[in-house]
Amino acid sequence: MSGRMLARAAAAGAMVAVAAVAAAQERLVIAGPGVTEIVFALGAGARVVGVDALSTHPPEADALPDVGYFRRLSAEGLLSLSPDMVLAAESAGPHEILAQLGAAGVGVARIPDADDPDGVPARIDAVATAIGTQAAAGPLIADYRRRLAQARAAVAARPGGARALFVLGMQGGAPVVAGAGTVADAMIREAGAVNAADGFEGFRPMSPEALVGARPDVVLMLPERLKAVGGARALLAEPGFGATPAGREGRVATMEAGLLLRLGPRSADAVAQLAELLAPR
Repeated sequence: MSGRMLARAAAAGAMVAVAAVAAAQERLVIAGPGVTEIVFALGAGARVVGVDALSTHPPEADALPDVGYFRRLSAEGLLSLSPDMVLAAESAGPHEILAQLGAAGVGVARIPDADDPDGVPARIDAVATAIGTQAAAGPLIADYRRRLAQARAAVAARPGGARALFVLGMQGGAPVVAGAGTVADAMIREAGAVNAADGFEGFRPMSPEALVGARPDVVLMLPERLKAVGGARALLAEPGFGATPAGREGRVATMEAGLLLRLGPRSADAVAQLAELLAPR
């Protein structure tokens, strides 16, 4: 069993441990934007007293106290909100900070991450078990699976195969792109497109020569990241982009991080929207 599978098995065990006291957990703090969306979708938003900095959806969550970036939490910031329970994504941390919360008597439920849209139902189930909203989980999961099936059917019925390149940002004049094994890669494939940077795993800078060889038909970015580099025209003026199909066609698409990268109840809708953005022209 891989390390990731072991971690997720441990997280599932933790869910069982906290289920018995879930009803008493009235003040929730959440560290993980996908987890936040699930809690609100389960109808427990009124119990949330704080969220991480990336939890901007739904709008009610964006208005709550911010405990910082979910991978760099502080015990002081979390404890200042007097939570009964902290719901933390598997990738949240540092782990020692979450351990301190447990030692202080705060319940900590680790929610497994997902690699692709198929992993969302397990996340919903884990959250529901932790906070005692299992009755709401079944209908939410059923609706999610229905919408995902519809999106996949629509993708299968249309021409696909466009080569898409997800650019996280620029680093030292080179685009940092998403390779295999990333959520961006999974979503590009779900949308019926081909990841133009599938020759490696994770994120890494891409040289102008490699960019030309990748032959992207469309460049995909987060709106705020595209704005930070000066917009589509400035991005495509960077070395290498002009010699690609995307550069020649001036084709740059954007999708908000909450839809594209933070796997949760909206991911089924994101597949359908991304398929529209990346469809061959």
